[in-house]
Amino acid sequence: MIKFYTKEIAPMKFHKLYHLVVTPLNILLSVYTLVTLFSGKDSPGLITVAYEGLLIVACVLTFIGCFKFKKYAWWAIMLGFGLEMFYDIYYLIFYTVLSPDFFIDALSQVLWRMVAVVFMFIYYLKRRPLFFDPIPYEEYLEVTGQKDNRKKK
Repeated sequence: MIKFYTKEIAPMKFHKLYHLVVTPLNILLSVYTLVTLFSGKDSPGLITVAYEGLLIVACVLTFIGCFKFKKYAWWAIMLGFGLEMFYDIYYLIFYTVLSPDFFIDALSQVLWRMVAVVFMFIYYLKRRPLFFDPIPYEEYLEVTGQKDNRKKK
């Protein structure tokens, strides 16, 4: 698996989309979900409240930390992925017990999200060195013997 050690050579378009669009949307959707849960007549489930609360924390840490590629941002991204996988399994079990008729719908939702999470996990696994051990671009050029192809300002 190719790993990226410098931001200048790593493809980062998806990271920018995830960081600047998906993460803030996740925060807003989780806050909305919590408000909706607590404004209803039924008391919300503890697992759902914990999931949404932890997801908000993970997304806020991701959003803040990704501006400077902080180590905690990478861990927050992984925490978010882990939370989604855990909650999807809970969702699948809960809806299967609730009604076997919902099993196929729940399974399809869970499988699609698991596929997306696995691909994003691989994407960020390849970019882990950017958060932990980045190499300055000039040092990368020196080690590889390549020329600087960046546009001069």
